[in-house]
Amino acid sequence: MGMIRKPLKPRFSSQKIHQANPDCGQDHNRLRRTKKAGTNKVHGSPLGAEELAGAKKALGITYPAFELPADILSTWRAAGMRSQNIRGEWQSRLAASTSKDEFERRQNGTLPTGFLEAMDAHKRKLSEDKPKVATRKSSQMALDVINAVLPETLGGLPT
Repeated sequence: MGMIRKPLKPRFSSQKIHQANPDCGQDHNRLRRTKKAGTNKVHGSPLGAEELAGAKKALGITYPAFELPADILSTWRAAGMRSQNIRGEWQSRLAASTSKDEFERRQNGTLPTGFLEAMDAHKRKLSEDKPKVATRKSSQMALDVINAVLPETLGGLPT
């Protein structure tokens, strides 16, 4: 018999979050005053001039479009400079790592050598043997093959 799981309770209620940080969600609340708020048009539909002006006013944006005030621009540039050395150090560690090729393979989403062959062999075996097994067992058999050749997978079924 399968495990019975209790539903997870949220660690924090939205009320507790707002009590801890009263400004949380205020931008969303201010933007509710726009005409498209609360409708499906708010998702992806372009704002008209009146809507855009209202949103900017609600957010306190007074500078023109495509211009960043000097203080915002300098803050963004400082953040980029701060992480420049961190990124360089990380790239150096990756270049020296014996796991570099495997890491990059996973990041690129490339299947490892032998994966397709292992799956083809598994499918051939299934079509020859025609096992009479439950769906759960069939899934476990497939995961056993996949997990053996695809190290980044997690999981399997309880035994």
